[in-house]
Amino acid sequence: MGAKVRSHRVSDGEVAARLARRGLRLTRQRKAVWDAVRAAGGHPAADEIYRRARRVLPQISMGTVYRTLGVLREAGVVQELHLKEAQGRYEERGHHHHHAVCTECGRIEDIAAGAFEGLTTRAQAATDYQIEDHRLEFYGICPACRAERRKG
Repeated sequence: MGAKVRSHRVSDGEVAARLARRGLRLTRQRKAVWDAVRAAGGHPAADEIYRRARRVLPQISMGTVYRTLGVLREAGVVQELHLKEAQGRYEERGHHHHHAVCTECGRIEDIAAGAFEGLTTRAQAATDYQIEDHRLEFYGICPACRAERRKG
């Protein structure tokens, strides 16, 4: 699929520091949700994060998971993806990257931002905006679904 995303793991210490800057602590609930996001890998939905967090803290509620995801998003350690599906997906915020989404099976593939080097500069020149951030999402049919179509 071209350029792959370099892995960048945010440490528990870095999460605690980012929360502390907001006057918050890395509580057991926040740690359970944070660990669930990281353990899931990829781009889990909140319900998957909830199931994983319940393995560690059986009493955790779905509401706590959503609130915690919001806190972690505001602290800059997770990113919420709003793709075509109704339910948001989450991922550990690491190196800037983009996504390719299969419109048939929902698979999400990371694409390294370097594959689009210069895009921000061109967008700034075209709009006179000071671009601070961007997201690119490509929608299509993944190789596995294309192969399945050829079989059928």
